Amino acid sequence: MTLFTLRACLKSKIIGLNDDKSCILQWYKDSFSPINIGMRYTSDLTPCEWALISYCFPKAATFGRPRQYSYLEIFNGILYVNKTGCQGRNVPKDLPPWASVYHYYRTWKRSGLLPQIQDHLRELVRLESGKEAQADGGHSRQSNHQEQ
Repeated sequence: MTLFTLRACLKSKIIGLNDDKSCILQWYKDSFSPINIGMRYTSDLTPCEWALISYCFPKAATFGRPRQYSYLEIFNGILYVNKTGCQGRNVPKDLPPWASVYHYYRTWKRSGLLPQIQDHLRELVRLESGKEAQADGGHSRQSNHQEQ
């Protein structure tokens, strides 16, 4: 799974929505440029994109030391490294430290969180386009079981 496909799913989900009640999504469609919405980098997630995946991340613990950086900032750091191709240690100073970005990337990749987010977004895009949530490769599952 690449983070580019994750980002493409996010963009297609937001652009594909036809919800006229949501002024934020309409505003996003009208001014797609990251500069128009005050993002630091073109790799940063917009509030709409973050809203689609924020619930997938673990909730803050009620005990222990609180997190210093939000998951949004850390995810933006991961996307920055992925998009620019820079070395992890060259993450800009206004993003979380490279060690934190790398730690969370490894943790989320090993736990399967990143592929789960991509699968969820793929299902949303498929449902939005009128298809079934899961692609079956042109065969229904019942017919495969009946043939065996």
